[in-house]
Amino acid sequence: MASGLPENPPETGTAPSAPERIIVVDDRERKSGVMAVLQAFPDLTIRIERLPVGDYRIDDRALIERKTVADFAQSLMDGRLFRQAQRLMCQPLPAVLLLEGRASDLKDIGVRREALQGALVTLTLLFRMPILRSIDAAETATLIEYASQQLDRETQGLPYSRGRRPKGRRRQQLRW
Repeated sequence: MASGLPENPPETGTAPSAPERIIVVDDRERKSGVMAVLQAFPDLTIRIERLPVGDYRIDDRALIERKTVADFAQSLMDGRLFRQAQRLMCQPLPAVLLLEGRASDLKDIGVRREALQGALVTLTLLFRMPILRSIDAAETATLIEYASQQLDRETQGLPYSRGRRPKGRRRQQLRW
């Protein structure tokens, strides 16, 4: 006899699949080395498009503008830096500047440390733009993947991990 309730679907023995995590890479970033590392992550789908702003778009939820330390200095000198920051912060997705490289990369650029620090202060305080740092393309790709994971956890309603993980099974169970 029909109860008006839908029947339970038969169990297939497979776990529900995780939602697809998509990273859109601006086509001008192909040679950076970041895309090659991102493609090695098995749970990421990489798409190449021309992005109007930013270099990486994570799951249509966040934008990352990647700059090498040398490009950061050059864009400060030629006036592009703050125009790019303005365009990033005026679009609807949260945006972050990812600064890649070491201070030693600035050796032959000819920009004073104080000018770079002033630009970083302006970006963080006046533009309210978060800034992440990485050493190289591999670390940049890892940060992008971490960001994708965090956005995915938020979408699924999973709690954020707070602080260090307690030792002992009972304490871990009581954590939440």
